[in-house]
Amino acid sequence: MNPKTTIGLIIALVIALGGVWWAQSSAEKQQQKVPSGPRALFDPAVGEVVAFEIVQTAAGQPMKFETGEDKKWRMTAPLSGPAEQFMVNGDVEKVKQLQYIRSYPQGDADRPTDEMTSLQSPNRIVKLTAADGKVHVLKIGATQMLSSNTYVQKEGDPTIYLVNADLNKDLRRGMSEYRGKKVAEFAQADATRVEVTGQTPYVLVKSAMKWTVEQPAKARADAGKVTSLLSALSNLHAERFVEDNPASLRPYGLETPRFAVSVTTESKKVKEPPAPPASGPAEPEMEVKVATVRLLIGAEAEESVFARLDDPNSPAVFQITKAVAKQIMQPLDDLRDRKVADIGPARIQKLSIAVGGQSVELTNTQNTWQITAGLPGESPQQAEFAAVDDVIKALRNLTATGFEPVEVPDQGFANPRAVIDAAFEGTVEPIRLIVGGTTPSGTGAYVKNEKENFVAVVKADQVSAFMATPVSFMTREMLRLTPENVSRMEFTVEGRSYAVGRQGDVWRMVEPIEDAAETAAVTTILNDLAMLRGRKVVGTATDAASFGLDAPPVVVALTEQTPPPDTQPTSQPETQPNPPAPVVHRLRVGQKGESVFATVEGSRTICEIDPKILTDLKAELLHRKVAGIEPSQIRRLTLTGERSMTFEKAGDTWRLAGEAAFAVDPVKISEVLNALRDLQAERFVAYRGASPGEFGLDQPAGTITVEDENGAATTLAISARGAAAEDRYATIASQAGRVFVISSENAAKFIRKVADFQKQG
Repeated sequence: MNPKTTIGLIIALVIALGGVWWAQSSAEKQQQKVPSGPRALFDPAVGEVVAFEIVQTAAGQPMKFETGEDKKWRMTAPLSGPAEQFMVNGDVEKVKQLQYIRSYPQGDADRPTDEMTSLQSPNRIVKLTAADGKVHVLKIGATQMLSSNTYVQKEGDPTIYLVNADLNKDLRRGMSEYRGKKVAEFAQADATRVEVTGQTPYVLVKSAMKWTVEQPAKARADAGKVTSLLSALSNLHAERFVEDNPASLRPYGLETPRFAVSVTTESKKVKEPPAPPASGPAEPEMEVKVATVRLLIGAEAEESVFARLDDPNSPAVFQITKAVAKQIMQPLDDLRDRKVADIGPARIQKLSIAVGGQSVELTNTQNTWQITAGLPGESPQQAEFAAVDDVIKALRNLTATGFEPVEVPDQGFANPRAVIDAAFEGTVEPIRLIVGGTTPSGTGAYVKNEKENFVAVVKADQVSAFMATPVSFMTREMLRLTPENVSRMEFTVEGRSYAVGRQGDVWRMVEPIEDAAETAAVTTILNDLAMLRGRKVVGTATDAASFGLDAPPVVVALTEQTPPPDTQPTSQPETQPNPPAPVVHRLRVGQKGESVFATVEGSRTICEIDPKILTDLKAELLHRKVAGIEPSQIRRLTLTGERSMTFEKAGDTWRLAGEAAFAVDPVKISEVLNALRDLQAERFVAYRGASPGEFGLDQPAGTITVEDENGAATTLAISARGAAAEDRYATIASQAGRVFVISSENAAKFIRKVADFQKQG
């Protein structure tokens, strides 16, 4: 091997060895490279924080916050009170989650100077206390120049960290921002007592989940109103803090506050149980924590009111709105339960009502109300459910508009208008309500709850249901019949008598004349009377004269024929049973003022009924259509009045008799004929035997006579007068002695001038 070759091999070997060394060195450096990116400042992480403290070194005073069992933050320094949860939670989480992007241990050549970090005199110091007792203190220095990163240092660690947050901006809040505006926080469900002092002091107490007035006198409280008061207090927010440590309360009207309210709460939790004895587990023991919040309300300032808590740890004066103050400063009357009788869903077993020297006892037996005392004759007898229900509803709904402080003679309880006793299922002592007189204005009535010993004022009309005499609880059922079984109805209406009868499926007038009946009117009456019930029972048969029923304007007798029972056919003919004897129901109807009363002969009671029934009973029952003509078949029309005129039809053309040149308007002729076809009597004043002169029909104001193509004529005569100014007497010539009434408006359709029939143009 020549020298040149040897030298070349040596050089190649050196190069190869150098490459291997470089590759290994690069791999080792790659393996030793520190990962890049932010790292958690607290490692291991900070657990649940139960105390937070921050010192703004420029201010000097630390602001301290703690959480309780409810996990809510409260400020403990420099003042005691609630904290803004969102603010404190946000800042605690920000500190816990801090990340650094670079660290500078002691001896690091790049470690920044104290002038750069300000950590010898930090801007802020933050202290976090975890639930496990560990304390983490963080000094916050200056913000790095030309960045939003901040220098920090942990207590016990000399390393300086540069965190990726502008803490001097994020944590610069003052006390006013951390301070909670919710000044009287408590759980409404834990409230057990409310005590108010002021012009009208009172005390409310909760027992067995019910609120009652304890002072000045025991009474029921309105649960909804008390809840509203507690809601206003438990959610009370300061509109503005005025002064934290006032030297004097006089400027705010709080030296002697005009209103003070205290709320006492009791919160319970199960104590940690001790080790159970060998005999078995111990009963859980409750730990009760009692607390009181007292709010003082002072003077007004424009739309706000000054207030403060009566708490040495929270002496600040703040403002609340007038609207909120009004919700809190409620007078006792507004908080009382306005229900005069505390009935609730309890089942009433017995009612006793005394009115005007009469009394009645009502007993609920197996869900059926019976009159057990108070009526002559045998007892008990079934009571009208609707009447009893009216009284019970009135008891449940009886609502006070106000309360009287004391009972005085002018309230009329010495001579009460009504006394009501109600006994309930599962109770021994009944409630008693006494209805006294009316208030001076007449709009209210005094009612005393004797059991609870208070006098309420209610609306005057609310006590009307209690003015119930024994007969008012008797059944309101008057008639019960099957319309299909009614064969005849006889009427005496204001001195006129007539009758209708069923002939097959058709109703006809049978007395005093035979003719078609007004079917719709007959059907309406049958429907009215088939299941006739009174609105209320007002008296007995002996009181008939008091209700106009001794000589009633309307008497109707209905004959009901019950069909014989069905019999099964047999192979041998048998004698068919006789049908039951017809039953006649006689109803007497009278009127006093706007009210209508009725009684069924043989019944013990008189009832008030719907006035519409009286109107229906007075309706015309004779068929009211007075002329059964067909206009298309009429060939001759004659009208008389101021002058007589006759129109005759030739083919399709109408002409004025005696004047061929007169152009007749056929539309006008049709109007008259159609009006006659459709004319109905308002009512009949005489069915037969009437004297025309008595009704002004001997010399009528006008007549209309029509003749059909067969020569049959129909004549309507109309009087110049009627029973009233708005109507006219009329008659049909073929129905001698029958007189009826039509309206003046209908009469005008037939009393015409000849010019009314002339074609225009």
